Amino acid sequence: MRRVGQDVAFEVPHLRGDVVTACLGVCTEESDLEPAVVRLKTRDQPWQRFFLDVCFAVGEADVEDENDDSFRVVDYAAMFDIHGATVLRAHAVPHGESSRVVVELTSGTLVLAPRSPGLDAGASVSFSPP
Repeated sequence: MRRVGQDVAFEVPHLRGDVVTACLGVCTEESDLEPAVVRLKTRDQPWQRFFLDVCFAVGEADVEDENDDSFRVVDYAAMFDIHGATVLRAHAVPHGESSRVVVELTSGTLVLAPRSPGLDAGASVSFSPP
């Protein structure tokens, strides 16, 4: 596993121009839109894992395709119809006292952000069409 970013702001340039083949939310909460981790697979890159840790966003590459039966996995590629979309930009940006992960796609924008202010607020995912 290789850390590609851990800060309130960072870029993930190796995803730019690549095509989404899978996007999964690993959920520990009841809501499908409150993942602990968002996993993204593109055609030419290994699995990427994005999550929020205290006040930082974290991105990791070369993550094995791990499936743990104790978590619920939600298919965000199907839910948000982003399979086959091209990544325009993937980055983390400041969000209040924390950070959020933004993946800009040709079909819209996927955002992983804190549910509420605070260092241990959990995360929620949203998608906005262009």
